[in-house]
Amino acid sequence: MNFGSYYRDKISIFSDILEVANRDGGGALKTRIMYDANLSHDQLKYYVKILTENNLLYYDLHTQRFKTTEKGLRVIEIYKRIESMVKAPQVLPTPALRQPPVQM
Repeated sequence: MNFGSYYRDKISIFSDILEVANRDGGGALKTRIMYDANLSHDQLKYYVKILTENNLLYYDLHTQRFKTTEKGLRVIEIYKRIESMVKAPQVLPTPALRQPPVQM
Protein backbone atom coordinates (compact mmCIF):
# COMPACT_ATOMS: atom_id res chain seq x y z
CA MET A 1 0.00 0.00 0.00
CA ASN A 2 1.07 3.51 -0.64
CA PHE A 3 0.81 5.97 2.23
CA GLY A 4 2.20 9.38 2.97
CA SER A 5 1.48 12.88 1.80
CA TYR A 6 2.07 12.67 -1.90
CA TYR A 7 0.07 12.36 -5.07
CA ARG A 8 -1.15 8.86 -5.89
CA ASP A 9 -2.11 8.16 -9.45
CA LYS A 10 -5.31 6.32 -10.33
CA ILE A 11 -3.55 3.05 -11.07
CA SER A 12 -1.99 3.05 -7.61
CA ILE A 13 -5.38 3.69 -5.99
CA PHE A 14 -7.00 0.96 -8.11
CA SER A 15 -4.30 -1.46 -6.99
CA ASP A 16 -4.74 -0.51 -3.32
CA ILE A 17 -8.51 -1.11 -3.50
CA LEU A 18 -8.10 -4.44 -5.27
CA GLU A 19 -5.50 -5.57 -2.72
CA VAL A 20 -7.72 -4.66 0.23
CA ALA A 21 -10.69 -6.47 -1.32
CA ASN A 22 -8.51 -9.55 -1.90
CA ARG A 23 -6.98 -9.65 1.58
CA ASP A 24 -7.78 -12.88 3.44
CA GLY A 25 -9.84 -14.05 0.44
CA GLY A 26 -13.12 -13.10 2.09
CA GLY A 27 -13.62 -9.68 0.58
CA ALA A 28 -13.89 -6.33 2.31
CA LEU A 29 -16.59 -3.99 3.54
CA LYS A 30 -16.77 -0.45 2.17
CA THR A 31 -15.41 1.05 5.36
CA ARG A 32 -12.44 -1.33 5.39
CA ILE A 33 -11.56 -0.32 1.84
CA MET A 34 -11.94 3.37 2.71
CA TYR A 35 -9.62 3.16 5.72
CA ASP A 36 -7.02 0.81 4.29
CA ALA A 37 -6.83 2.51 0.89
CA ASN A 38 -6.95 5.97 2.56
CA LEU A 39 -9.96 7.26 0.61
CA SER A 40 -12.92 9.50 1.34
CA HIS A 41 -16.41 8.11 0.78
CA ASP A 42 -16.79 10.10 -2.45
CA GLN A 43 -13.46 8.83 -3.75
CA LEU A 44 -14.42 5.27 -2.83
CA LYS A 45 -17.69 5.51 -4.76
CA TYR A 46 -15.87 6.89 -7.82
CA TYR A 47 -13.15 4.22 -7.90
CA VAL A 48 -15.41 1.28 -7.00
CA LYS A 49 -17.75 2.23 -9.83
CA ILE A 50 -14.90 2.15 -12.34
CA LEU A 51 -13.52 -1.14 -10.98
CA THR A 52 -16.91 -2.88 -10.98
CA GLU A 53 -17.81 -1.62 -14.47
CA ASN A 54 -14.54 -3.12 -15.75
CA ASN A 55 -15.08 -6.45 -13.95
CA LEU A 56 -12.06 -6.03 -11.69
CA LEU A 57 -14.14 -5.91 -8.51
CA TYR A 58 -17.58 -7.24 -7.65
CA TYR A 59 -20.04 -6.90 -4.80
CA ASP A 60 -21.14 -10.18 -3.23
CA LEU A 61 -24.77 -9.70 -2.18
CA HIS A 62 -24.67 -12.74 0.09
CA THR A 63 -21.70 -11.60 2.21
CA GLN A 64 -22.19 -7.89 1.46
CA ARG A 65 -18.49 -7.49 0.70
CA PHE A 66 -16.43 -6.37 -2.25
CA LYS A 67 -14.20 -9.04 -3.77
CA THR A 68 -11.45 -8.89 -6.36
CA THR A 69 -12.14 -10.85 -9.55
CA GLU A 70 -9.61 -13.03 -11.39
CA LYS A 71 -9.13 -10.17 -13.83
CA GLY A 72 -8.48 -7.86 -10.88
CA LEU A 73 -5.90 -10.27 -9.48
CA ARG A 74 -4.05 -10.19 -12.80
CA VAL A 75 -4.08 -6.37 -12.68
CA ILE A 76 -2.52 -6.45 -9.19
CA GLU A 77 0.17 -8.86 -10.36
CA ILE A 78 1.03 -6.80 -13.44
CA TYR A 79 1.03 -3.55 -11.45
CA LYS A 80 3.46 -5.01 -8.90
CA ARG A 81 5.79 -6.23 -11.64
CA ILE A 82 5.84 -2.83 -13.33
CA GLU A 83 6.31 -1.06 -10.00
CA SER A 84 9.28 -3.27 -9.12
CA MET A 85 10.88 -2.63 -12.52
CA VAL A 86 10.51 1.11 -12.13
CA LYS A 87 11.88 1.11 -8.59
CA ALA A 88 14.80 -1.22 -9.37
CA PRO A 89 18.17 0.51 -9.60
CA GLN A 90 19.21 1.07 -13.17
CA VAL A 91 22.56 -0.36 -14.15
CA LEU A 92 23.85 1.51 -17.14
CA PRO A 93 26.36 -0.18 -19.40
CA THR A 94 29.81 1.31 -19.15
CA PRO A 95 31.17 2.69 -22.39
CA ALA A 96 33.94 0.71 -23.99
CA LEU A 97 37.33 1.93 -22.93
CA ARG A 98 39.22 3.62 -25.70
CA GLN A 99 42.78 2.67 -26.14
CA PRO A 100 45.13 5.11 -27.77
CA PRO A 101 46.13 4.10 -31.30
CA VAL A 102 49.40 2.25 -31.53
CA GLN A 103 52.08 4.26 -33.34
CA MET A 104 54.81 2.49 -35.24
